[in-house]
Amino acid sequence: CYTKPLDVASMLERLSQTLAQGMRGHVRNISLPSLLQLIEMERKTCTLAVESDGRTGYLYMTDGALIDARLGELQGDDAAIQIAGWKSSAMAS
Repeated sequence: CYTKPLDVASMLERLSQTLAQGMRGHVRNISLPSLLQLIEMERKTCTLAVESDGRTGYLYMTDGALIDARLGELQGDDAAIQIAGWKSSAMAS
């Protein structure tokens, strides 16, 4: 739980530590692009389940690179573009 004003460095460090532990969890109130940048910088491998307005899409990351995405019948770049365009989302890994 974080309080305002948000200490971004502390939040990113805590998020990085959690990702390093390989745990499952939920991430809220951080933009998807920011989270993807952190995953890329840390060269993490994970699956992100991104939820918005009753929809769930999946982003598959290997060594910090997006290797696949799925959203219903869509996959690959088409799915990733749709997911990235969602205005508000929550992530689980």
